[in-house]
Amino acid sequence: MRAIALDPSAGMLAHARKVRGVAVLRGVAEALPFRDRSLDLVFFHLSLHHTRWKVALAEAVRVRRRGGRIEVWTFGEAHHATSFLGAMFPEVAALDRLRFPAPDRIAATLEASGLAVSTETVVEPVERSVAFWEEGIRGRFVSTLQALDDARIEAALDAFRRRHPHPDEVIASTLTFERLVARD
Repeated sequence: MRAIALDPSAGMLAHARKVRGVAVLRGVAEALPFRDRSLDLVFFHLSLHHTRWKVALAEAVRVRRRGGRIEVWTFGEAHHATSFLGAMFPEVAALDRLRFPAPDRIAATLEASGLAVSTETVVEPVERSVAFWEEGIRGRFVSTLQALDDARIEAALDAFRRRHPHPDEVIASTLTFERLVARD
């Protein structure tokens, strides 16, 4: 198996280069630089919402080899309603509801291409220290946080620190993914 990470961001590709056995290629999902029916797997992990997603899925269908699959991991309403960051920043949950295409719309788009789509909800427990959360939020490690100004970030972090004053305290939360798998 050969894995290829495709991303328009030089910074993200620099991180991907550190993963042994992964080739990197700069490009966009809306114009995949691969031959028709040449890939066994086209995988989107929390990335489809950064694209013109219907165009990206059409490209995935084009390059997927018969018998191969398209897999999408995304967030849906279950995540938006319960996310740790959404509780800290209600506007993040509201923005994400607009940014992330609904999983049923993704499935319908793939099914319209003649593929069978299975879906499942995957809940991933996450345990991170207060210091980790604070550093990540301040660094806007989730793209939706980039829509918030510094004052809003700091106000939420101040409230967070009052509730959790010890940097080493571990905060448990969950990520609720919607996994869609499309195949013949």
